[in-house]
Amino acid sequence: MRLKLVGMVACAVVVLACGDGTSDGLVGRVTQEGQPVQGALVYLTEAPSASTETDADGRFKLSAPSGRHEITARYQAEDGALNEQRFMAEVDVTAELRLPRPTRLQEPVVVDAGTVRLSWNPYPGADFREYKLYRAKSAALDETTGTLVYVGMVPGDAEFVDEDVRPGDVYFYRLFVMNDFGRLAGSNIKRLSMPNVNLVQGGDFEEFAVGSAPTGFTLGADQQWVVSDERAHSGTRAVRGTGGFSYLFQGLRQHIPGKLLVQGARYRLSFYYQRESFERPDPSDPDYSRGNSISLRLDVPEMAWGEAYHTLLGEGVDTTWQLMTRTFIVDKSGDASVIVWIDRERNGPSPDWVVWIDDVKFERVLE
Repeated sequence: MRLKLVGMVACAVVVLACGDGTSDGLVGRVTQEGQPVQGALVYLTEAPSASTETDADGRFKLSAPSGRHEITARYQAEDGALNEQRFMAEVDVTAELRLPRPTRLQEPVVVDAGTVRLSWNPYPGADFREYKLYRAKSAALDETTGTLVYVGMVPGDAEFVDEDVRPGDVYFYRLFVMNDFGRLAGSNIKRLSMPNVNLVQGGDFEEFAVGSAPTGFTLGADQQWVVSDERAHSGTRAVRGTGGFSYLFQGLRQHIPGKLLVQGARYRLSFYYQRESFERPDPSDPDYSRGNSISLRLDVPEMAWGEAYHTLLGEGVDTTWQLMTRTFIVDKSGDASVIVWIDRERNGPSPDWVVWIDDVKFERVLE
């Protein structure tokens, strides 16, 4: 004899007559993928306080008046994977409650600085309605504490790409499976620690061909920046810049998508430079450093916000690599630009400076 399932749940209830004339109430056994489940909570759906847990053999016993009853079996594994199913069972008839294979999230795969791919094993039941994937900043994660980031209506579509993550942040994910009556299952919880990567792409200049301009950067219109293997702070290549009189914000500029930046967080912008030649723009000015500067700048142009840090340079040659670094707090939201620029406030012969740049970095400072 086989009982009809409520809500078309993808589980079987096998009933066997006890045949000894005694009344045992609601009795049965809970299994999952052919194995007995110890510690599953079994209760009368209409009276949750009338509950019990399965023993080492997956068996349970509930007191109930004669007749047929709806019972709920709920089991949560040590990794947080949860199954919750409803069944019909009859007093004095042993019920075999078979929970489906748990739905589990696989290890998140980091695609790039702001993207992660999540996947899970598809739910096998015919009572599937939708997936709901939640994300949070703590492991205390359920439908009420997490942010809903994905709803999937096809049981076989078991992958989602999250494009709203940021370098240096830690995230937690959990997937819930729903049917027409509510939650069927919940996955394990996966922790993701996004790598705190350099947000400047190609800032070491190793990926560019010798003799080429570094792509991905906006270059000063009155300057020339060429990748060379003649000098390098690290690796085998750096970029050599030449020019004369320049206006503010000339130099190397790179766009940083706002979705990668955490408002209120601290970031460090740095690079190494070497002065091959740096002449005074006004030879008659005794202050040799006046008008000669190399600078860092962080800009959020659409918010009319920016911060800069300047270092005045003397004339002549300096073949040692110098580190320039500055920490900024990103207190505005939006896309930003990081800029390394040569600023000459006075005109002079052109070209009147030659500077090497290497290892441009823009990284979040983690507390």
